[in-house]
Amino acid sequence: MRQYYEAIETVGNDESGDRIRIDITDLSDVGKEEVETTLIDIMAGKSYRLVNHECYHDEHGSCKAELLKEV
Repeated sequence: MRQYYEAIETVGNDESGDRIRIDITDLSDVGKEEVETTLIDIMAGKSYRLVNHECYHDEHGSCKAELLKEV
């Protein structure tokens, strides 16, 4: 399983704006917090969702997504 933090800009009811995905699979909790802070800084001034994306495609499975923050 690979794990990502994704920041997805929301434009109206769509998620058609900017999208940033960062692989956090091998990061410590501190590293994950730093990535989250960086994504929040990058998306400042925009409406967005911050999602924890667990990707199981390598194992032929389905992904899971957890909403962490919505601005």
